[in-house]
Amino acid sequence: MREMFNASNGDRKGARNVALLVTDGMANMDRWLTVPYAVEARIAGVYLVVLAVGSLVDHVMLHSIASMPHYKTILLADNSRMLPDFRGPIFMATCDGTHFTIRYDTIDDLHWKTDRQAASLI
Repeated sequence: MREMFNASNGDRKGARNVALLVTDGMANMDRWLTVPYAVEARIAGVYLVVLAVGSLVDHVMLHSIASMPHYKTILLADNSRMLPDFRGPIFMATCDGTHFTIRYDTIDDLHWKTDRQAASLI
C-alpha cells in the first residue's frame, strides 16, 4: 500500500486513500500476513472496501480486513455475473465525502451527479 498511495502515483494531499479489494473471500497465499497487512494499511489511513465473490467466504477474515463501518465496506456477490450490480454500492462506499444522486436507466447504464448538479436540473 505504501507504494500505491504516493505522489508519483497520483496521491493528493488531503484526499482520502481508498482501496477496493476484490477477492474470492479466502486468503490462500501468506494467509498469516493478510490481516496484519490490512491493519497496517488502515493505520496508515487507507479506507479498505472488500468485495467478496462466491459462496466460500471467510467472514471473519473479511471483517478483519475491511474498514468500519462494515455494513458499507463488506460487499458480498454470489457470483461474478452479479458484479455490475455492485457499481452503486461501491460508489457509495468509496465516495463518502460528496453526496450523490444515482440513477439507473438499465443495469449497464449508471448515471450519477452530485446533489448540486442534480438540483440545478430541477
